[in-house]
Amino acid sequence: MNFMIAVDLEGCAGVHSEPNKTLGMAKDYTFACEQGAREASAAARALFDAGADRVLIWDNHSSALNLPYDLMPEECEFLNGVGRTGRFSFVDAFDGNLDAALFLGYHSRDNTANAVIAHTYSSIDYQYVKVNGVERGEIEIDAFLLGEKNIPLIFVASDDKACVQTKAFLPSCNTLQTKQSLSFNASIFKHPHRVAKEIYSEVFNTTKAFMADPKAFPIAAYDTPVEIEMRFKRLEGAQDAEQNGYTRFEPYCARKIFPTLGDYMR
Repeated sequence: MNFMIAVDLEGCAGVHSEPNKTLGMAKDYTFACEQGAREASAAARALFDAGADRVLIWDNHSSALNLPYDLMPEECEFLNGVGRTGRFSFVDAFDGNLDAALFLGYHSRDNTANAVIAHTYSSIDYQYVKVNGVERGEIEIDAFLLGEKNIPLIFVASDDKACVQTKAFLPSCNTLQTKQSLSFNASIFKHPHRVAKEIYSEVFNTTKAFMADPKAFPIAAYDTPVEIEMRFKRLEGAQDAEQNGYTRFEPYCARKIFPTLGDYMR
């Protein structure tokens, strides 16, 4: 079986941003990249030890050039860089054959009170993103996009609030808490090495369970066509959306109907 590990950074153990700065500007950005690699390495080793044939690690934070790839298992394959057509278009390049996905370092959606580094794709653009009238974050939207390709999300490692959001959205997905949110810029977190050990154990057990009964991990599905509604943090965002075919129904808000989420993300 073939697996993908999608790695963001904000939800990794010990990772925070400084007030009014992006993660890339923070003093611990180098540590964030190293911890992302540490957590991905633990998950990859667990997948291989559980019987995986191939493991693709997708570096997907910001410009997608973050992880020290030479610190991860040599058996892995990697995806990075930007400029692809569609967020998960690379699945087809990977022989069109991925059996399941894991998310590491993901985070709570924007508009979540007191959640550490909570945002939805862009911390400066969106107050919220709604899919068919329900607020969704990167975990949910990415899981939906995988669902379009019949790939289930089976594991998420993130902060406490993101884990709660994941289980409410997809109860079959196993989760591991890396830290407890206190505010946007603060959390109580486990030792980074301890988290890596816990990820190994949880991913190994999850992978064995998935291999034994894939139907116990259903894909994330939604109704089509899909209505996307966004509340922007600046008026210019809603103005630009209106110029790109969205209906602007409040000064900061716009919505549009798409055939699928994949069409929205292109």
